[in-house]
Amino acid sequence: MDDQMKEQSNTNRELLNEISSLKQQIKQLEQSQSECKKTKESLLESETMVRDIVDNAPFGAHLYNLDAEKRLIFMGSNLAADSILKVNNRQFVGKTIEEAFPLLSATPIPDAYRRVAATGERYDTEQMYYDDNGVCGTFEVHALRIGPNRMVAFFQDITERKKAEEALLESEAKYRAVVESSLAASSSYRMAAFVLSMNDGVRSLDTITTG
Repeated sequence: MDDQMKEQSNTNRELLNEISSLKQQIKQLEQSQSECKKTKESLLESETMVRDIVDNAPFGAHLYNLDAEKRLIFMGSNLAADSILKVNNRQFVGKTIEEAFPLLSATPIPDAYRRVAATGERYDTEQMYYDDNGVCGTFEVHALRIGPNRMVAFFQDITERKKAEEALLESEAKYRAVVESSLAASSSYRMAAFVLSMNDGVRSLDTITTG
């Protein structure tokens, strides 16, 4: 009987230890879940803050995901993109970059964006777009990776700035031509005056010699 009681006591002790260990594991799991929940909430808060900043930025933003078949899929955009491109960019969600923006198919941009998403290589460029009447716009583009196989392209319309730069260059070229023409005329005048002066000097010498 004593042996049975002793064995039962050991069994009870083992059960209590197991229950205590299980309680500790449950407590640790709850703490881990709580920390995970806080991390997720913090991540969502950060993503919301970044999204608000991007949505209210003065530049456009296009988000893409590179799928297993190396297709660049349009994931979304910010508010400025609609204003800059004068279209509702939500219509492009789920389409490839070539389907969403056919004009880009003939440019280096799709392949450059794929490299950005796959490798993290940054891409910066100025891209001109054409219609039947010629150049219809120029955009400054900065593309960077934001996660595995994900990238964002920031862009702004610099058409007016490029026109102003070209007008300034044209004005500078005209001014330079006028200045160079004036300098050439002034140089010719000085040369003619020098020749006349030399002629007067020679005549003076002739007079002295003959006299």
